[in-house]
Amino acid sequence: MKDFKTILFELKEGVAILTLNRPQALNAMSIALEEELLQAVQICQREDEVRAVLITGAGRAFCAGGDLKYMEGGLGLFAGKVWVEHANRLVEAIAGLPKPVIAAVNGPAVGGGMNLALVCDAVIAAEEAFFSEIFTQVGLVPDTGGHWILPRLVGLRKAMELIFNADKISAAQALGLGLINQVVPRAELMDRAWAWACRWAQGPTKTLGLSKSLLNKSWETNLSTMLALEALAQSIAFKSQDHQEGLAAFKDKRPPNFKGD
Repeated sequence: MKDFKTILFELKEGVAILTLNRPQALNAMSIALEEELLQAVQICQREDEVRAVLITGAGRAFCAGGDLKYMEGGLGLFAGKVWVEHANRLVEAIAGLPKPVIAAVNGPAVGGGMNLALVCDAVIAAEEAFFSEIFTQVGLVPDTGGHWILPRLVGLRKAMELIFNADKISAAQALGLGLINQVVPRAELMDRAWAWACRWAQGPTKTLGLSKSLLNKSWETNLSTMLALEALAQSIAFKSQDHQEGLAAFKDKRPPNFKGD
């Protein structure tokens, strides 16, 4: 795999572990980090041996959002747009990746870092982690998909509250709101996230990818269209080797050995 400067990339047992690696800056999202993380996600998409992805942060933070030092000099219309578009491509790549993605939130996840976590397919957070749509505190609007992700997770009213107030939300509060899936002790975070990632990596990868795509489309279509899309996806799944393996395993009363085909 490619060597990176701002992230770490490790592949084992079908799981790609992507670690944001700017701990001295609380893993703030520089253009370089966004580009490298995008490249890593693209590798995960084209490499068949990658069947699930786990994203986490080095040090005490998951991601502190956009790099404020880069903003201090003032960003013009063009530079600001370019920076946000880098982040946008990353968010779209994660949402569109036909493989499951888990965020292991080891510490603060604020601004773009919060949205980076929430665009993943599952989020497990350490007890001391917290989340914040911090943008309004620095006179900005949420980017990285915040206006799309939050209403779908917590509803319009709560999304407005989270964005307008920019309050810190503890991991326990985030769990109660339905923003994340689990809260665990910090010492158990990576073990829990790894176990979940391995379970998905051992699943029928093509089928999981089809379901992910359908779920993401479900907010934007009606029932009749979704039924037609499900029929199309199922016709693809029927032809997969994993479907045949699933049938054989059911008949033999044994666990299936899916290959991701």
